[in-house]
Amino acid sequence: TVILLSFAVIMIFGFLFSPPRSGSPDARKKANMAGFRVAMELYKDKYQHYPIITGENNVERWQTLGQTLESDYEYLKDYAKDDPCYLQTNNPAHQYEYRSSNNGANYIATAPLRNGKYWCVDSIGASLEVDKRPMEGFSCKGN
Repeated sequence: TVILLSFAVIMIFGFLFSPPRSGSPDARKKANMAGFRVAMELYKDKYQHYPIITGENNVERWQTLGQTLESDYEYLKDYAKDDPCYLQTNNPAHQYEYRSSNNGANYIATAPLRNGKYWCVDSIGASLEVDKRPMEGFSCKGN
């Protein structure tokens, strides 16, 4: 556990203090989602569950998640706001999504990519591109 936490802290600081990179917005989004996944694991280590978020829609759930994580992980609160996809909140295909189980044991999060697909991360450890958002369950690989 100490080694995993040390690795996570190194990854977070590397992410926070690395110079901006040129490259595709999707590459940055995938890197952001990797940092998000690390923060979720640190949150679970601290509170014994992932954030339990409810809300009417993707935008509301993502904003509530940002507020929940703000006290522990300030950098996560607004990292998606510079993403042109995130700003198109009236189009569900362009929204970030976060869902958690009622007891906080599992989560799944997706971010829209420019090719019309999604980058998906989950509590099982998956981090991969998917054709469509998983609508049920908490696995990027399907039920």
